[in-house]
Amino acid sequence: MYLANNILAHALRNVYWVLGGACGGKTTLAQHLSRKYGMFHYNADEMMWPLKQRASHAEQPAMARHFTDWEEYFGRPADAYAKWLHDMEGEAFGMHVVELIRLGADKPVVFEGGASAATIAAIAPHRRVVFLAPDEDVVRQAYFEREDKDDMYRLIQTLAEPQTIIDKIRGMVIEANHRQLLEAQQAGLPVFPRGMDGCPEDMLKRVEQHLSGLRPDPPADASAGAAFNGN
Repeated sequence: MYLANNILAHALRNVYWVLGGACGGKTTLAQHLSRKYGMFHYNADEMMWPLKQRASHAEQPAMARHFTDWEEYFGRPADAYAKWLHDMEGEAFGMHVVELIRLGADKPVVFEGGASAATIAAIAPHRRVVFLAPDEDVVRQAYFEREDKDDMYRLIQTLAEPQTIIDKIRGMVIEANHRQLLEAQQAGLPVFPRGMDGCPEDMLKRVEQHLSGLRPDPPADASAGAAFNGN
């Protein structure tokens, strides 16, 4: 089955795309947009586990792959590890699209995650896309300090060569970020750099100015709220 880009563009017309490398601030931005503008926050990383349950070895071999233990998982050569992550992202995109079309039928959606820059450029207006690009120093300092990496970091400490694994993952992330940034630039996506001395509030302001069609969620009716609180 094939869907033309113009059909996908129409079906995904209520989706805003927050793309970029690890440590770029995607989650912070998507949460801000969701709260301020009443958008559904779709976190692609958090959706990966439930989507894996639908994967088949024939159609989504990377998503369906099983590992015998954590030593096998983290002990792979960096290039094999990175290729697996890249393949999973590509296999999952069609599943994400199905969910985004469903969710976007009722309200705007902000997608946070990884996706092919060329694909997004073909199906989304650039005024609905941002690509956040952290520099290497941000990744080196922040990657394992993030709350969502706590469990991974503790697990790695129980393995045979934890520092080797940590260094490998940092290197993979930096290399992947470079590749994704190049692809975003080649696709003409709007890029927002993030450095160590960057101001998050300034980034949020610049992104909001770039994105089109944003309208703050109206406040709840005060009288209705007072009546409810009185009961």
